[in-house]
Amino acid sequence: MIKQSLALTERALRYDARTRFGHLLRLLVAISVVAMLFIAVTVPNQIPGRFLMQFLMYGNAVLITFMAPIYFGNCITEEKEEKTLSLLVLANIRPVSLIGGKVLPRLLSLGLVLLVQIPFAMLSITLGGVLLQQLLAGYLALFSYLLAIAGFSTLMSVIFKRSSTAIGMVMVGLISFHVLPSLLWAIGTGLNSVGSTRIGAFVHDAGNWCSALNLGMRLPVVTESTFAERWEMFLSRQFLVSCCFGIFCLVLAMVSFSWFNADPEAEVIRQKRSRLIGTSQRVWSWPLVWKDYYLVGGGHQMAFIKLIGYTLLIGGTFIAVTFSGGGPEGLLVACWWLVWILTLECQFLLASSLSFELNDRTWSSLAILPQNVPTLVYSKVAGAMLSMWPGLAWLSVFLTIGLVALVGGGGNMNFKEFFQVVIFLVLGGLYVLTYLHFVAFYAVWSKNRWLAMIGAFATMTVGYCIMVCPVAILMSLFSMVGPSESAMLVLGAAVLLSLVTGLIALLHYRTLAMLTELQND
Repeated sequence: MIKQSLALTERALRYDARTRFGHLLRLLVAISVVAMLFIAVTVPNQIPGRFLMQFLMYGNAVLITFMAPIYFGNCITEEKEEKTLSLLVLANIRPVSLIGGKVLPRLLSLGLVLLVQIPFAMLSITLGGVLLQQLLAGYLALFSYLLAIAGFSTLMSVIFKRSSTAIGMVMVGLISFHVLPSLLWAIGTGLNSVGSTRIGAFVHDAGNWCSALNLGMRLPVVTESTFAERWEMFLSRQFLVSCCFGIFCLVLAMVSFSWFNADPEAEVIRQKRSRLIGTSQRVWSWPLVWKDYYLVGGGHQMAFIKLIGYTLLIGGTFIAVTFSGGGPEGLLVACWWLVWILTLECQFLLASSLSFELNDRTWSSLAILPQNVPTLVYSKVAGAMLSMWPGLAWLSVFLTIGLVALVGGGGNMNFKEFFQVVIFLVLGGLYVLTYLHFVAFYAVWSKNRWLAMIGAFATMTVGYCIMVCPVAILMSLFSMVGPSESAMLVLGAAVLLSLVTGLIALLHYRTLAMLTELQND
């Protein structure tokens, strides 16, 4: 059993050493740490050591939150999607060996990302304001958080058959975990306000207990200058519960592996038969659309899960902000959360829809169909985006509420304010569209969905000044000048819109051109 796990671990580590992604990730982490070290030393009125430690702790927390579900959520589902899980079972590889050989190299890979930071982390002690036990407590909290996400992601990967479904469930669980303390506090405050003090106190105490398990509540305690824990850091509630939860999920994944993956080939055939050979015996009018709707978007089952997740997220955020004294701002906060998650989901589906055909080498076969390349691409993208209907339905509700509020208060809005709202919405939509075109371009160029999303994010981040600063300057100038100069600013906005539209058209043309070249290969 140990030999089988070590063989799978060695194979995964060798593959990681040959690919560029892991080395680029560690290089980017080292470069970002050096940049923040320079900022910490040069920025006045800051304690350099504490500033650097806070950047390391919170930066690693964000990295683990977004990378760990993606990294561990496909450890078993990738074998199911590539139809190699049955071969591993026939090779007499036990579930314990398989899961251990899949999880261990991923833990080591992310551990190397944390390991490369140790010299800089120790430098924060020299810069002042940080003690050694603070660094140890912070990295122990990060490690336990990583272990908890790794275990939960592995369990979801064992249960579900698609990577997108498993990763989506992990993200729903993480969002619920981080929102739960605020939601319980808000409910407790609301119960106290209506007179149910005993129940309200119990719910509020439950929120306090859940907050102690949250990494977002643990890191502010660790980074405070008054932190004085020594051996107590090993017995903190967050560290113990996170480690126990991660180990429990891994053990549960090993125990339930055979039950969820008894006969994957027969299950896939049964599902395809029930979908394709229905009672109506009719051929679908849009086969490519429905293909990507089920294979990339997860079908009706995943859409129902998304609808529940979005409803819980929006309702929990609205209740938490409203009962915490935010008043009507609860809808605005929930709307921003929705837009942010919809953007992540959209880029993930877009990159997956284009990269799957290229990775599986089925694009040339698909191009044999009597349809041109744009029609094939639009059909695939439409099928993937069709699975976003739960989030888009909630977004349409928010847009309707905002439109009603805008029309109701439109009598007090002058031309400048109206122009600012219009230009913000138009440029915001164009920038999101530009970002999605970068995702599509990198997905076709690299044939890797994760590299496509990271490349698009890096490109938009590097071009921040080019893409965002002109809008900020335009808004500030428009608020200062008089009516006589407004025409020049409208002209400047038109020029900026033309440049962004031209960039979108160029990316669109290059993406279709690359797909046409791949069609002829």
